[in-house]
Formats: sequence, C-alpha cells, structure tokens
Amino acid sequence: MKLPHGAHRCTDCPSGRYSNAEGTVECTACSYHCAAGLFHTGCGLVSPGSCAPCGLGRFKSASGVDGCASCDSGKFADGKGFSGCKACGVGQYQDGVAAGGCKACDHHCPSGREHTGCAGGSAGACEDCDAGSFKIEAGSHACAECTAGNYHEAAGQAECKGCPAGRFQDETGKTACKRCDFHCATGQYHDGCGGTDAGTCQLCGNGLYKGSAGPGGCAQCVTGQFQDDKGGAECKSCASGRYQDDAGNGECKACDHHCAAGTFHTACGGSNAGVCRACVAGQFKGASAAQACENCAPGTYAAGQGNASCTACADGQFQDLSGSRTCKSVTQCADGQYETVAPTANTDRICASSTVCEHSQYETKPSSASTDRTCADQIGRAHV
Repeated sequence: MKLPHGAHRCTDCPSGRYSNAEGTVECTACSYHCAAGLFHTGCGLVSPGSCAPCGLGRFKSASGVDGCASCDSGKFADGKGFSGCKACGVGQYQDGVAAGGCKACDHHCPSGREHTGCAGGSAGACEDCDAGSFKIEAGSHACAECTAGNYHEAAGQAECKGCPAGRFQDETGKTACKRCDFHCATGQYHDGCGGTDAGTCQLCGNGLYKGSAGPGGCAQCVTGQFQDDKGGAECKSCASGRYQDDAGNGECKACDHHCAAGTFHTACGGSNAGVCRACVAGQFKGASAAQACENCAPGTYAAGQGNASCTACADGQFQDLSGSRTCKSVTQCADGQYETVAPTANTDRICASSTVCEHSQYETKPSSASTDRTCADQIGRAHV
C-alpha cells in the first residue's frame, strides 16, 4: 500500500485486507463468502484468498462467511467439502468430534453379561443379563430369555434354573415359576404338573378312589372292597361268595369252597379267602367237594380230626347221640336182673329186676338173661 503524500514508505495491509496492485493508497477488505462445504482461506497482503473445501471431519451447512465446523460425536465426514455430517451406522459409534469415520462396536462380554448402548457417540458397555435371561459363554451375542420350564430371579446369570417340584412355567423369560394347582374334584387327582406343563385332573383308576375334592391323590381300596369304575368317590364291598385279600383292586375274587375229603372250608368273604381245615372229631366229609363236614350218625363215631368217614361202634358198645367222638359201653344187667330191651348200635340195653316169689308162691319158671321169673300161688297146688 502506498502511503499518502509526504509519507516516506509503504506499509503491509492489516489482517483481513489485501492489495494485489501497485500504487494503491489503501488495502481491500477480504471477502470470506463461500458456498456450503467451502471456507475462505489465504486472504492477506497481496492475495485475495480463495474458497477451499472443508476437510475430513468438518462441514459447512450453508453459503456465507462462516468457517467449517467439526462433526459432533456420533457423526463423521469421510470426504472434503461436506455440507453436513453423516450419522454412524448400525454397529458403529464415534465418541470423538471432527472424525473422518466411525469405530466398530465391540460387543464382546463375559458370560452373564451383554453389550448394550453402542450407537451414536457412545461405545456402550457390558451390562448384566436381566433377571429371567442368561448367557452361557463369553462372546458378542446377546442374552437369551430363560426357556419355558426354567427361570432365574437374579440378573447376570450364565444359566437358568429348572422349576422345582410342585411348580411349572409355561412362558419364557420369567423370574419365577408358577405354583401347581393340585385341586381336583372327588374321584380325580392332579397329574403332570412340572417343567412347562400345568398338568390336568385325571380320573382315579380301577381299584382307587378319592372321597373329597381337594389337592390329595387317589387312595387304594382296602381289602374286602373294590372299584371297577374310573373316577370313583368310594369303594364297593365284595358281594356274597366273593372276597378280596389285596388292596387296590378293580374286582373281587370268587370264593373257592372246594376242599379234600375229611376237610371243610372256613368262612370266605370280605377280605378273607378262608382255608381248608380238618373236620373236628365226631364229624366227617366223605368226598372232595365244596360241602361242609357232617356229624357222625348215632351208632358211629369219629375219634380224630380230618375223617372221611365214621366208624361203627364195636360189639358191646353203642352211641345214641350224633356227632360223637367215642362209643359208650353197653349196660350189663346185674345179678337179679334180666334184659328187657336188647342193645343196638344206637341204643343201650335195658335191665329190670327179676320177680321174687312170695312165701305163698312158688316159681313156675326160672328167670333167664332175657326173661323174668314167674310165680304161682301155693293154694290148689297138688302135693307130691
């Protein structure tokens, strides 16, 4: 710049001005106006400067005198002359400013943790898996929900727990299991609750019953009873001629009264099948059959047990009663007696005292073992 008249030397243009011609008296003001994506540079002394593109990581959104601005975190400009910055894509982030590109997210986390929050200007961080989810191995994969039949009440778990007995879970991602509802109507019990299944009420089977509604199971029919239908609220008693000596049965057994000769069958019914036992002394059973023992008839006896027949009383013996185990000795007429009724197998001998002739009588016929003495009066008797 040329000094005014009388000045002795030229001076440099001040900042923001330039002069590119000789002999000028004053400097020209720099023009910083540039289009979007461009900024003005190089103006001063002899150069008016020029518009240059914004560099990497910088932008200018509109024409004007402003300079380029830095891209914010989470954005970038990977070329020159940008009028705006680009946002980091999925799986990328940028935590700095004026960046020419984005960084790849590092999702690697230990077991029980997953990476979250990586986007825009944040690198994110490893966070505990939520309660009800898990991650078994370290890696870049996300946590997974606990599967049905499993749960976990705490965060940061490598694996889930299985539902304990009496509980189930039919949904995924849960922090607790549901309590089994074992309540069922009479004649029904609850079955199949556990894991992923709530279970259902089922009918009590044959030989079983449940007398009241509630959570209980079915009970076995006791001996002497049965249940031949499903869903029974009570058991049935065995009918006459049938028995059941085992618990929990759907039918009763037929009584078998057949026993060998000399034996009989004890009472069968309820819970008792009965047994074959020997006929007692004084009784017999002659054939292998279902009949009872019989009393020995009068004139016979059975001394021991288990007799198939009775024995006739021996000579000199009789038995006038049935069901006897011995015979009786026949009565012997004493001196001065005679037999009025002869003995049989089932009757005794009857004796009577022989007649004694009076002093005025004489014996016309002597007594014998079976006849009486006869007498006659002395009057009219011829004297010899």
